[in-house]
Amino acid sequence: MSKLMLKRWSMLAESCEEDGCNAPLMRDPETGQDKCVWHDAKELFPDETNDEDGNAEDKNSSSSFGYTRREDEKLDSNPVVVERDANVIESVDGEDERSKQRRKRQEQGDLASQQIGKRLLQGWAMIDRVCPNASCFNVPLVQDRDKIQECVICGQRYMDEDAYAAKYGNSASNSAVGNSNTSNEIPAPKEAPAATAPPTTEAAAPAMPPPPADFLRSADQADSYEASALTTPGVKLALSALDAKIADLAKQLTAATDLDVIRRISHVISTCAVAIQECKEAMRGQKVEKYRPTVLKDVVGNAETVDRLNVISSSGNMPNLILAGAPGIGKTTSILCLAHGLLGPTYKEAVLELNASDDRGIEVVRNRIKMFAQKKVNLPAGRHKIIILDEADSMTPGAQQALRRTMEIYSNTTRFALACNLSNKIIEPIQSRCAILRFGALNKEQILHRLVEICRAEDLKYTPEGLEAVAFSADGDMRQAINNLQSTGSGFGFISPDNVFRVCDQPHPVVIRKMLKNCVGGEVDDAVACISHLWTQGYSAVDIITAIFRVVKIDKDLEEETKLQFIREIGITHMRIVDGLQTLVQLQGLAARMCKFAIPEKVFQV
Repeated sequence: MSKLMLKRWSMLAESCEEDGCNAPLMRDPETGQDKCVWHDAKELFPDETNDEDGNAEDKNSSSSFGYTRREDEKLDSNPVVVERDANVIESVDGEDERSKQRRKRQEQGDLASQQIGKRLLQGWAMIDRVCPNASCFNVPLVQDRDKIQECVICGQRYMDEDAYAAKYGNSASNSAVGNSNTSNEIPAPKEAPAATAPPTTEAAAPAMPPPPADFLRSADQADSYEASALTTPGVKLALSALDAKIADLAKQLTAATDLDVIRRISHVISTCAVAIQECKEAMRGQKVEKYRPTVLKDVVGNAETVDRLNVISSSGNMPNLILAGAPGIGKTTSILCLAHGLLGPTYKEAVLELNASDDRGIEVVRNRIKMFAQKKVNLPAGRHKIIILDEADSMTPGAQQALRRTMEIYSNTTRFALACNLSNKIIEPIQSRCAILRFGALNKEQILHRLVEICRAEDLKYTPEGLEAVAFSADGDMRQAINNLQSTGSGFGFISPDNVFRVCDQPHPVVIRKMLKNCVGGEVDDAVACISHLWTQGYSAVDIITAIFRVVKIDKDLEEETKLQFIREIGITHMRIVDGLQTLVQLQGLAARMCKFAIPEKVFQV
């Protein structure tokens, strides 16, 4: 049956009723005729049948495992005459042993036929390979959609080298999986797999599995989109998932034989291609990616740190790096520029970028990172492959420990660059193996200079006050500043302070300045009213206290002594809010204490 199924024959649910055979019928895909592998053996297997009864000479083939009972019945047709001779008695004992063997083989054949039939209706396929276990009497193996082969009698599971490598790592060797077993056997499951398809009248084999419903990234799938889009988190995740989806579907399409399955897979591939095109078009419209620097000399701010990266780029010998600093100040952009400068045209093959906040488990280190480190890439002399881990401080401690070992093993061929917000969240063993570069927040002048360049390139109308409002809303984050600029320009077409704060939806600095003016004048009720107004608009305590601090810091009308006292009280209140006391009472108490500095001390004396 397995040989016929490999020729695109189909196994039917009906059985042969001739002489109580009960063997599943097989249907010819060309003529549509139903055949029995036993009664039509001469017609189906002319090369294997040479006697008048049509018995196959190869008793070990998978097509005869369950039907040797007819040969056994023919052997039983000559009964043994029992006599008192000792030699004859020994012959009878031997005959009884052979009868037990035949009976056991017949029972196992019937059981195997039943179990294989159930697996075929569940989407499994019977292959042209028998179980090597001698006690199974050459039962054919069945194969599931994960290319795992199983014997329905003993339950032993097997896997070929290609499927083993694809499932468990880059190599099917024992060292790759830490197993001393010299075969590719894997333990059998505790329970039978659940049905993946409803039973049908006709179950074709090998069955083509439907396309996977989820968009999961394959372990060895490389990013195939433009290098300029590598740091867009949302679009990057969507594109990489779509690329992995198309790669998986392409493999299924190559192995598919059913026309309906081929049409379904082709439709899904075309849908994914359209989605990829839409993602790329949306990505090109983002100003953050359009104006991202591609060389180190165009990176804004942190001149001293960028100069150190320039020295590394010119020497060609890159150490392991940790780039620490606040978001949106150029950490990822700087390392991408460095990678482009070091590797040039081999960038796509020699650079692996991962966002550790999404892929933060130990399996990512054991699979994707290790496989990329083992990959051979032709590079110029003195150059290394580069693995970029963005937001590495969000990796689990176990993943960081595994990464430490990987950095040691592949130090001759691979370099690591870790971008993080807080370097103290990186374990000490990794910090000791890396050069730490710290990035500071960008000042207002640096952000304004870049915003003016973008406005002129995009022919976007603005006022100086509007750009200052954009810089204020970003608080040193260049990415946030460009996004706010694009949002305001798309919504209103003109960059003004009112339009910016309508888009950004932050506590308005005008209200904060009014509150500070009331505090300086000792007007407690008016100051508390300003705080309550912001609270009723839905802003959190953290948003309000942060806005107050930023306005106090840049307010030039406040005296230095007053500003010092205000910042001290703001810091104490911020600490209480971070500890969990995020209530309106804390903010109103802050306003009262700030008003106290403007009232003479004798008023409070009893």
